[in-house]
Parts: sequence; C-alpha cells; structure tokens
Amino acid sequence: GELQLDIYAERIRREYDCEVKLGEPTVNYRETLSDAVDFSVTYKRQSGGRGQFGEGYGEIDSGGRQRRGGVRQRCHWGMITSNFIKSVEKGVREATKEGALTGHKISGIRFILRGGRTHNVDSSDWAFSRVGYYAIKEHFVNKATVLEPWMEVEVT
Repeated sequence: GELQLDIYAERIRREYDCEVKLGEPTVNYRETLSDAVDFSVTYKRQSGGRGQFGEGYGEIDSGGRQRRGGVRQRCHWGMITSNFIKSVEKGVREATKEGALTGHKISGIRFILRGGRTHNVDSSDWAFSRVGYYAIKEHFVNKATVLEPWMEVEVT
C-alpha cells in the first residue's frame, strides 16, 4: 500500500541520496461480464425535420477463454448495411472506454449483433453508433463484475 511506498521512497532518499517523486496512486480497475446478456436497443429521435432511427439486437458475452473482445456481426443480408454495422462498432468502442458500472474500461467481452432495422430516411451513422453505445450502457450493467486492479510502477 501507500505506507510501503513511503518507506521505500525514504530508504532510497537516505541510502542512495537520490530524489524520489511520488504521485497519487491510481487504481486501474477493469469491468467485464460474468454471464452473457441479450440486448435490444431502439434509438429514435424526431425534432421537426429528418429524425434519427436505429435498431439493433444481439448478445454481449464474456468472450470465451481467450478473453478476446471484439464486435461480431451475424445479421441476415440486408437487415443492416455494412456502414451502419461499423457505426454500431464505433458506439461499442466508445462505451467500453468509459465503462458502465464504475467508469473504468471494459475488457474481455464479445459483442454480437444479430440483426436490426433501418429507416430509408431517418437512419444515420449517429443513430447506429448510439445503438452500440446504449447496448453496453444499459444492458451490460445487469451482469457486470469488476476485475482485480492492475497496478503500474515506473522506475527510471
């Protein structure tokens, strides 16, 4: 803990006549899933003119033994166009950087997009990025767990 760091810093100062700078320690927690969770997200906004519409459903799981994350798509041909699938992935990546439970990064998950709907006029990249974002923010919390902290020490 902090007491041990202070003791070692004082020893280094005294024995090696070397200046030691200690910063405020930060704990790098990570979030992950304990069990798979299904999601269904509809993002709709209408404000007078052209609206925003995106809908997607699928599953978020723990990524298997390798703990390799990523976004997979298993949509039927024509359900969601490829540029909107990339937008969903962008929203997922944004949400995993922010975390959902404690605000720390999410790791070791697999996001599987199984399908969804588009609208000829109102669907946009922004709407589908919100589908990925809200899938993580709203549904991930139900089965989320916090991993043990990782500490980083730099000696120069």
